[in-house]
Amino acid sequence: MSVQRIKYPSDLSQEDWEHIKPYVSQAKSSKTLGGRPEKYPKREILNAILYLISSGCRYCDLPHDLPPGGIVWKYFNQWSESGRFKYINQKLRQQVRVQRGKTAQPSVSIIDSQTTKNVRITKNTGYDAGKKTKGRQRHLLTDT
Repeated sequence: MSVQRIKYPSDLSQEDWEHIKPYVSQAKSSKTLGGRPEKYPKREILNAILYLISSGCRYCDLPHDLPPGGIVWKYFNQWSESGRFKYINQKLRQQVRVQRGKTAQPSVSIIDSQTTKNVRITKNTGYDAGKKTKGRQRHLLTDT
C-alpha cells in the first residue's frame, strides 16, 4: 500500500502508533530470513479495525483504501483469541499510570453492577433480588 490515502478520524496518530507498535506482532519474513513480505502493514490493519469499531460497518463494507475485510477479520480474530488486545490495553494502562506518578498496578479498585431488562430470554438472564428485576447484569471495575 504505497499509495497515500485519505486520513480517517479513527486512524492512529504517529504518536499513538509508536506506543502500540512494540506490542503488535511484526512480519515473520525479512531480508535475512526470507519469506513473503507482508502486503498490508499492521498499522493499516489496526486502522481498519478502528474504522470498523467507530463506524459500525461490516467487514465487507470497508473502504477500498483500507486492507480487505477478510484480512482484517483474520487478524482481529487472531489478536482477540490470543489476548493481544488485552495485553496492549494492560501495557498502555501501566504507561499512563506511571506517567501520572502512580504505581504501574492499581492498589484500590471499585466494582459496581447494574441490571438491565431484556426482552428475549437468554441463558444469561438472571434475577436481581434487591431491585426485584429480571434481566442481564453488567459489571464495571475501575481503579481509583
